[in-house]
Amino acid sequence: GWAFALTPVKSVEVLVDGSTAGLASYGTSRPDVASAFPGQPDNTGFQFLLESTKFVNGAHQVRVKISDTAGNIAILPTAQVTVAN
Repeated sequence: GWAFALTPVKSVEVLVDGSTAGLASYGTSRPDVASAFPGQPDNTGFQFLLESTKFVNGAHQVRVKISDTAGNIAILPTAQVTVAN
């Protein structure tokens, strides 16, 4: 995914079923985002590898919580994933 704010992004947290699964790696190159939003840097990408074996098989709710250095928080819409280990 990608994210940017008026102030620098501090963290990108991944939540599964309402609990923290971990922090995404933030700052990867996303020239497509910089192209679509002139004036924004191209290092707005993030990625997270979810270790599915930590979850029971079945449906789970995943959300991404983005915090910036000014204390603002944005929570992205929920995505449903199905774990089938």
